[in-house]
Amino acid sequence: MNGMNQIIYTTSRARNRHVRELKDVVKLYNTCNKRCIDFNPRINFVTIMACHADTQLKLKVIINNLKYLAFANNKIVIIGSVNARFHTKMVEYVSKNYPTIEIYGIPNTTQLDAGKWNYYLTTYYTNNANFVVLTNDSYMIKATIQPFYNAMMLRNRDLYGYNDSSLITYHYQSYLFGIAHRALNHFTTHYARVKPFLNSYMDVVGNIELKLTDIFQSKDCFLKIANIPSNKSQNIFFSNDYLYNILQNLRLLPFIKVKRMRSLTETPRNKIDTINIQQSSFKHNSILATPRHSVNVSPLSASFTLVKNSIRLNNQKQPIF
Repeated sequence: MNGMNQIIYTTSRARNRHVRELKDVVKLYNTCNKRCIDFNPRINFVTIMACHADTQLKLKVIINNLKYLAFANNKIVIIGSVNARFHTKMVEYVSKNYPTIEIYGIPNTTQLDAGKWNYYLTTYYTNNANFVVLTNDSYMIKATIQPFYNAMMLRNRDLYGYNDSSLITYHYQSYLFGIAHRALNHFTTHYARVKPFLNSYMDVVGNIELKLTDIFQSKDCFLKIANIPSNKSQNIFFSNDYLYNILQNLRLLPFIKVKRMRSLTETPRNKIDTINIQQSSFKHNSILATPRHSVNVSPLSASFTLVKNSIRLNNQKQPIF
């Protein structure tokens, strides 16, 4: 079909099931679409952000994301690469604008974000949260993500991912996920066991991200899209633009991966103080959509029987994170 790959369901039953599952996500989103402090003021979070501020773009993404993570009953901790070019600038900005955020700097290692998370959990964490959220600076947040935190409270699982994927094998993507306090030892124990094998990016993917769903007894995720036929063996952020655009419009996936953003023109170090985060232009391969304030499920069904351009996927290795 002229290089095009038509993805269709063999039965209407399968199609209807996946439409129903995404409609359930929309229902969950609407239920949880309020401030965490209003949803349940007795539940507390600790969000640990692993950062490597080696470029201006990363610095801007970190600063941008903090405005969505800084909300009542969420303690934020940043573990940054002390040797990254803009680490000091990040520390100065955060200390001035978010004085309650804890910041730690350690050398960057081959354990990457997993090593930073584990560093805090085994050195400084004081058992003071109901849920610990682990995240990194690989993506930019474009809208509130408090519905995800509220859904984590509501589901109350040991592991709660943001979205799942069937690329390589079934797993939860590790850019954003939460662990119940009661189950943190499963993560730190697993990390200690595999740490000697974490010598590269793909080692971290294979031993941490792809194993998360294996090391926790109870798990769930907010956005279940791994088994949608049009998304099988795909990374939603890089290789399924059609569905990604729908989810962005529905505000169910309000993220842009840094790898998809265009590089910003380097600004001299002595000009860094003039960076205006609010006015920065972030673009990504022409599929950025303006989020809607009300969720309309009518576009969902179109994502299950569709014609999808697969030319650029052939013989091309896809990112995992």
